[in-house]
Amino acid sequence: GNLEVHLFNVQTKLRAARQKTWYPPEGKLVSDINKAWVRLEAAEHEREVALRKELMRQERLEQLADKFSRKASLRKLWLGDMSSVLDKLDRGQDVHAVDAALKRHEAISTEVNAGVSGGCVL
Repeated sequence: GNLEVHLFNVQTKLRAARQKTWYPPEGKLVSDINKAWVRLEAAEHEREVALRKELMRQERLEQLADKFSRKASLRKLWLGDMSSVLDKLDRGQDVHAVDAALKRHEAISTEVNAGVSGGCVL
């Protein structure tokens, strides 16, 4: 590419001025620079791929965190409602009122236990 052109121009001007021809030192040859450039581009590409992958992972974690937050808010509201229902249970003065309160309490307990034992994820 351009590197070879510039080296050629330098050598041509030196010859035209009857100067000693200049050659790059070992490790600085055009081929060495081109090989290093290829390695640099490959490393740059690998880094870009890794960054994109990490960005996608971070976005997915953010989505999961938002989902968890929404579910946690819903669960908190539900628990508040259930707590309110339990607080308002008529402790009753007769067997039928106590029996009805016990059945509501059991229904709520069953619902809570189904969520816990079913591996309910917030």
